[in-house]
Amino acid sequence: MKCQYRFLRPPVPLRRATLDNLAIVPGNLLPHKAAWQEVANRLPNEAILIMLPTNNAIQKQTLLTVAKLLSKEGHQVRVVSSEEVARTDA
Repeated sequence: MKCQYRFLRPPVPLRRATLDNLAIVPGNLLPHKAAWQEVANRLPNEAILIMLPTNNAIQKQTLLTVAKLLSKEGHQVRVVSSEEVARTDA
């Protein structure tokens, strides 16, 4: 079977871009983007925001494991419950 994926170099503007921070957010919090974006913007550059879902224990455990691994690698990680963001946004 032939591989259907072909990876190319990203465009120059994308290669030159610098990221402020990264946010890993469950899909059900997309309507509350303004609230978690505010939390992410308060973090220092190159920090990682991880929003924990409240209704899915498997996803929550997976994201906690990701947070632990990223912390061990030296990244600054902030873990926030999605309930907190939904409460502040309402």
